[in-house]
Amino acid sequence: IGELMTKSVASIDLDMPCLKAASTMWLRKFRRIPVTHNGKLVGIVSIGDVHRAIFKSCMTS
Repeated sequence: IGELMTKSVASIDLDMPCLKAASTMWLRKFRRIPVTHNGKLVGIVSIGDVHRAIFKSCMTS
């Protein structure tokens, strides 16, 4: 597994806006990214999750 894993781990903060999260994921070519709060892992989000949230936001605006 050590040979397969991503070695430069990035994460996003729980309070990060969806558009910024999408941009971060796109630039780093990540399909999933850990979510942290106060330096602790609180979950993981997929690019599909982020896209759905952005789409939902556009539909309700």
